[in-house]
This record gives sequence, C-alpha cells and structure tokens, in this order.
Amino acid sequence: MHSMCRITVAVVRWLWLLLTLSLLLACKPPQSHLRVGTTVDIGNETLFLARELDYYDQTPIHLVEFTSRNQVINALHSETIEAAILYLDEVIKLLQSELSLKVILVLSVSHGANALVTQPGIKQIKDLKGRRVGSSQNAESIWLLEQALISAGIDFKEISLIPIHHNEHINAYNRQLVDGVVTFEPFLSRLEKQGATVQFDSSRMSNKIMQVLVVRENVIDQHQQSIKLLLQGYFKAVEYITYNQRHAINLIAPRMTISTSTIEQVYKKIKVIGWEDNQRLLVGDPPIVRLTIESLQRVMLSHGLTQRILLVDEVVDSRWIRETTDAQ
Repeated sequence: MHSMCRITVAVVRWLWLLLTLSLLLACKPPQSHLRVGTTVDIGNETLFLARELDYYDQTPIHLVEFTSRNQVINALHSETIEAAILYLDEVIKLLQSELSLKVILVLSVSHGANALVTQPGIKQIKDLKGRRVGSSQNAESIWLLEQALISAGIDFKEISLIPIHHNEHINAYNRQLVDGVVTFEPFLSRLEKQGATVQFDSSRMSNKIMQVLVVRENVIDQHQQSIKLLLQGYFKAVEYITYNQRHAINLIAPRMTISTSTIEQVYKKIKVIGWEDNQRLLVGDPPIVRLTIESLQRVMLSHGLTQRILLVDEVVDSRWIRETTDAQ
C-alpha cells in the first residue's frame, strides 16, 4: 500500500514537472520583431507594397503605422519601435536629443514633389521681394525656399516668411494670405490645378530632400538578419514598381486614400531608390547622405532650427547595402 502511494506521488510529481515545462515552453516569447515606424506617405509605400506582395511573410518584420511623424519620433524615443522612416531633418533632431541612430537605406528622393508656388500675378521669383511666403517650419522646406531665393538673387531677409502648417497650405493660398507657398505632394498637385505657378522645385536640388530608414544603434546587432530581410523585400518591391507600376499603384492607392491618377503624378516627381542608387548614396568616402546631413545642419543653424552642429561621421551604416545584391 505504502509502495503504491510512493509510486503515485512520484507519477504526480513527474506529470507536474512535464506540465510546468510545457507551460514554460508555451509562454516563451516569439522571436523579437523588427518594428518599423511609418506614416501614410508615398515614400513609405514601397515597404507596404512589399508586405502586400507577401515578401515579408514568415519574417520577424512588423510595419507599425502611426498617424503623425511626431508619433514616430516619440516611439523611437520610448523604444517601442526599433526603426523608422524619417526625413533628414528629423534624423538630425533625434541625433541632437542624444538618440543614437544609423541610416541604413534611402527609400525616396524628391525630384519635383516639393516646390515653391506663387499666385498667378507673380511672374518670377524676383517678384517675391517684400512679399509674403508661407512655409512649414521644417528644414527641407526652408532649404528649398533658400535655394529658390538664391537662384533669383534675393536675400532671405527680403521676404516675409509666414509659418503655415502643411494642412493649411491650400487654404492660405486660396484666401490670398500668402503670395507664395513652399509645399509638397499631394498639396502641390491640388494647388497647380487651382492655377498656382511652380517657380522652383526639388528637381533643382539633387539628392537633398530624401526619406531614409534609420535603426536605433543599440538594437542593430540583435536584428541584423531582420534588417537584411527587410532590405531584400524592399528591393524586390522596387523592382516590382519598375516593371508593374500600374498594378503596384492599384495596390498602394487604397492605403493612401487618394486616386490612382494622383499617385501616378506623384511618382513622376519622386525617385524610388533602388539598390544601385543606394550604393551611390550610402557607400563612399564620404557617403553622399552624410554630406547632405552636414549641409542641412548648416541650413538649420542659420535659420534658428537648431542650436548646434553635430559630427555625423558615423551616421551611415552601409553594411547591408554592401552585402545585399540587387533584388536578391
């Protein structure tokens, strides 16, 4: 009898041990995901196209959608995402806040998608002297305006700069609160349809306004394989856009909630950056992206958008561009 009880107790303990181990295995966290912060923006859409085409199936890649760029920046600070798609001025601001980031990919370069437009009565940029020019208070818009004015021999102090949120560009133009406005797509196309004249656009600023993928430096080592998979899917999607643009646009349009014809027009004004152009922009001594960041910092300093200039010698990490073959 006592022997039987001892056996029963041993069996129960053994079963309990098995159950505990099973629960521990079941609760084991899945492989850590590479969470990439994004907003609804044509520059982000190549990654979402890759997801739509199932290039990220069975991979630890999670595209996190935010409603504003500030939310993306805050998520990087709070470490709820590991990576994000940003404009270069946003990269600079994060670096100045002591957040260590690496630029590992260029997704798009504006080639006409940002522009200075004017009321019909303004015939040339010189006519803006002493006039009101509206602009969002971001470095890329200020940089474009500065270059436009320089091209016409006008000093920045000779215009009246009116800070305007991008959602108010069209309203300010229609109410004639400004004589010109620095804007970008999709607002640019809408203003053109209303008669605005494009005086200067980003096609005259080679490789200046771009969106890049950054990763927090403190998580790069643990996500090396995920980053490689992310870039491989991205380059496959770039190739898909090249050879199947109409179908790609049909897949992109619903997420952006704009017409396919509008997206077609926007694609004429941006360059989706593939592997070869990433090689050109990120691999070099020094990389073009680093030089652009240095130039943009000087613009930000001169217009009071930053208080100091950082050394950015190590901001670019091109190891995956060096290793990843075209549309692998």
